[in-house]
Amino acid sequence: MYYTFQGTGGALQNKNSIHTSFLISEESFHFLIDCSGNPVYFISHIDISVSDLTGILLTHGHPDHIYAFPSIIHQMYLNHRTKPLYVFTNEYTKNRAESILNAFSIYKEKLGFQIKWYEDHNYIYSLNNSITLEMIPMKHKIPTSGFLFYRNGNPILAYSADTAPHDDFFQKVKKTKVVIHETASPDKYKTNEKAIKNGHTSPEALGIYAEKYNIRCLCPCHINDLCFSEKQKEIANAIKKHYSGEIKFPVTGKLYKI
Repeated sequence: MYYTFQGTGGALQNKNSIHTSFLISEESFHFLIDCSGNPVYFISHIDISVSDLTGILLTHGHPDHIYAFPSIIHQMYLNHRTKPLYVFTNEYTKNRAESILNAFSIYKEKLGFQIKWYEDHNYIYSLNNSITLEMIPMKHKIPTSGFLFYRNGNPILAYSADTAPHDDFFQKVKKTKVVIHETASPDKYKTNEKAIKNGHTSPEALGIYAEKYNIRCLCPCHINDLCFSEKQKEIANAIKKHYSGEIKFPVTGKLYKI
């Protein structure tokens, strides 16, 4: 299995930032996590078409995570897709996503393919013979889902989505090979309390939780201006005050094997 990022930035856009979204693939499936930027352009540059895409995992209904959803569904329609599309999310986000489709007059009865929704948290979904997926409720301003992938029952990759730090998530992912976790920029949330109040995780809080649960490899993302090396250093130093494990900032377009 491999994963690759379309973008790693937070909600604030600029010339150096693309909203956080990434693809997870195996021979038998391709799942896009969150739907922002230009997903068709992104996946086509790694030789995956909209007809090949197995499904989409939507974390929550804020604009920077969902605005390209109607566009990619429309592209599937234009490319005469016939096989079902599997969408994993929570009920709130499903309702918002369907409302956006309806606003663009993209009606499910006319698509030519079925969108199959899966909304149950803390349920293990089978993606193929060895890979399973669990949705985890997170702590954000609106209902939000994190995702945990397993291979043969062993956790291998987790994504927090936007969230305040909480023990339930870290307890589940503590033996995971790679944990991709959002963190707010230190200049935006100067205290842990302010970040938590806004449904986010400060770098220092991320370090505290990652160390507490012995996270092996931590990938901070959803950071404004992540492209700037100085910002990475600032965030890494704040995390390292409390965390002794490996920190890897994801690089847009790079393939990571797991």
